[in-house]
Amino acid sequence: MCTTNLCLAFYVLTIVVAGWAGALVLIIGKSSRDQGNSYVINPLAKWINIELINPARCFKAEILQPLLSEMKTSFKKWNQVVGSQPELNF
Repeated sequence: MCTTNLCLAFYVLTIVVAGWAGALVLIIGKSSRDQGNSYVINPLAKWINIELINPARCFKAEILQPLLSEMKTSFKKWNQVVGSQPELNF
């Protein structure tokens, strides 16, 4: 077992994260048994959808796809110019 401060910090962080995860599991289990999924799981799923999945879809549709299509078009044009002139040396 290490005794450096950094190593001890990782041990404490691991215990804290495991504790929070365990508490969350117990809360979800208890509320699901008492009130069904409408108390914890459904709002959590809705939050995940609103805050994480929808922005990821929006980023993909409005940023990545146009950028990739533009890069694809640029590479095709570049390949036509460079591919038609095999004597070019880079």
